[in-house]
Amino acid sequence: MKRVIIKYDTLGRLTKAKGGNNLWTQQYAYDRYGNRESVTASGVAADGSGIPRDGIANVSYNTTNNRITTAGFEYDTAGNQIRGLAADGVNWLKFEYDAANRLRLIKRDDDTYLQAYTYSATNARIISYDYQSNYLTLYATVGGTTLSEYTEAVSNVPTWTKSYTYLGDSLLSTSTLNGAGGEFTKYSHPDRLRTRTIMTTRIEIFFIRPKIRVFGQNRN
Repeated sequence: MKRVIIKYDTLGRLTKAKGGNNLWTQQYAYDRYGNRESVTASGVAADGSGIPRDGIANVSYNTTNNRITTAGFEYDTAGNQIRGLAADGVNWLKFEYDAANRLRLIKRDDDTYLQAYTYSATNARIISYDYQSNYLTLYATVGGTTLSEYTEAVSNVPTWTKSYTYLGDSLLSTSTLNGAGGEFTKYSHPDRLRTRTIMTTRIEIFFIRPKIRVFGQNRN
């Protein structure tokens, strides 16, 4: 079993994540307004490679409007970020928004399309399209809460891929395809800050090790 230990400060902000057999660490620092200013990583992964940093190493902000002032970042007149550095700290991305200031398109800096989004009248995201895989994902929502997901690999042929069950406003369980024509359900057990740290099935208990790190960087 692989465990990840997560620590927070008195304001509920993540300050450190530690885990793996070699006890890699990710540490996070913030300014007085809660903006994350820096990330440091140490240790190695299971394959012996260095742990990738979970986001951009250092970012500075304008204390008046909380916008990033680090060179390369750009904003529109409404305050939406329209250009920013990707989580890998190397590639730049562009962002476009609709008239309601909702993110509708993500592009590479060379204008190659990456991801597009569509929303309902209640502002719930109901469609996303991945230009790299040509997969369309449909979200069934009620009151802004996503209840299930369907994927279209072939035009107009949606396939159920995931469902969510809630207890009040907290996620209770997630059901996905099991690869044999049935479903596989995991039950969520969040900590006091509602971070999902443990998932259970009918026969096992395990600690979560998500495919992405806390702030979005892909695991290796």
